[in-house]
Amino acid sequence: MLLLRRRIHAEALSLQSRTVRRLSFAALVALAAPGLAQPAPAPAGEPVSPAVVRRTTLVVNDIDASIRFYRDVLGFSPRLDNRGRVAASSLPSGLSPGSPSRFVLMQGPDPWLGALGLLQYGPAKPLPAPAPALHPGDVVLTIETHEVEAVFGRMQASGVRVLRAPETSELPGPDGRRWTTTFMFAYDPDGRLLEVSSRQPEAAKPAQEPVP
Repeated sequence: MLLLRRRIHAEALSLQSRTVRRLSFAALVALAAPGLAQPAPAPAGEPVSPAVVRRTTLVVNDIDASIRFYRDVLGFSPRLDNRGRVAASSLPSGLSPGSPSRFVLMQGPDPWLGALGLLQYGPAKPLPAPAPALHPGDVVLTIETHEVEAVFGRMQASGVRVLRAPETSELPGPDGRRWTTTFMFAYDPDGRLLEVSSRQPEAAKPAQEPVP
């Protein structure tokens, strides 16, 4: 009987010790959790892998007007035309489920980068006038082409609102060379400001022979 009591007492002490260890470990994990949730900062000087902008999606008032502008004036090609309905899982649009929506993907010369998405919720709406000034949160799209003057001519023929006609200047490039840049500014049908530009590096100058 005495041996049985000693064995029960020993097992109780062992159970108590294991419980205390578990509680202590749980408390340490709880205290350390906020620190564990934070990723370790990258070592100083270590580069971060860059991301790329694959597509920019524009929410538009009149998608047919936007298609005509980006296709006929700037040369983008429609690659996808999806017509659907607003659902509970859709991006916030202020429209009730079941309202019509349409998404058109416009592609430039690169098959992967620089695409434009045009997204319209509900029926077409009147096109707004451009804002008189830029404000934080506004976006300026830069469209690069080899035919700025031709784009300018198409804009004039189609009545596009132009802010500044094409002009050419020399600017320093990232490699230290001078770049010749031709650029202009205009508005798309929704009043977004666009910069349309072309650039080429300055031609290398032949080395001059030393004067004797």
